[in-house]
Amino acid sequence: MQSIIYSIFGIGLIEETIKFIPLFIILKLTKAIDEPYDYILYASVSALGFSFVENALYLNASGLHIINARALYATVAHMTFSSMIGYGLFLIKFKHTSYPNIVVFIVFFFFAIFSHGFYDFWLINPTVANLNGLTTLFFLITIHIWFSIKNNTINTSNYYDATKKIDNDALKIYLIISLLSIFMLSYVYVAFTENSKEANIFFVKSALVYGYIIFYLIATLTKYNMVKGLLKPFTFTLRFLIPKIRK
Repeated sequence: MQSIIYSIFGIGLIEETIKFIPLFIILKLTKAIDEPYDYILYASVSALGFSFVENALYLNASGLHIINARALYATVAHMTFSSMIGYGLFLIKFKHTSYPNIVVFIVFFFFAIFSHGFYDFWLINPTVANLNGLTTLFFLITIHIWFSIKNNTINTSNYYDATKKIDNDALKIYLIISLLSIFMLSYVYVAFTENSKEANIFFVKSALVYGYIIFYLIATLTKYNMVKGLLKPFTFTLRFLIPKIRK
């Protein structure tokens, strides 16, 4: 029990607070955030900055072969957690909730730190090491929420223009090339630092898990449904684990 509490308040609370500070400064000192999606954008940018420093420390300590886990899991996870806080602020600013502002902020802030802590718990606690697959499952759930958050804020934008569409095909191509390039970079790194045999072992062990994550990210993050004013609630069915790639 102490480990989950430490993960939530010793890791989640501290890191989400650090990532929230740049967003708070932008909100108070600039006028850059003037539409719903900006809350998600700048929260994600802050998370990327934090993740860059964290990734550099991990890569320096462990080597380039962990870049897949850092890029596909940790970096994306950081953005999803911080976006939850941004979404709470969006609901408050654009009056999409009848609850008191402070209550909404606290709920979404706690949701972010709890998600962060829960995610880390299954990774760092040796007593549940055999259940770290729950981290992947939870990661997929947060990706599903993150996409819904982004789609909602785009649909409710005060600059919404029905003549402008998101090019989902271009997004697919970009994600396929960038994510596969990261995976192959890790393979080449292992081949040069170890040998071809170890590189092939690394490829076989990683291909299934990372292949699925890459597929999931591509399928989930490239199916925006643009409907002006549509604010869909978060829903879950087992079908979200096998998303369809929109043609």
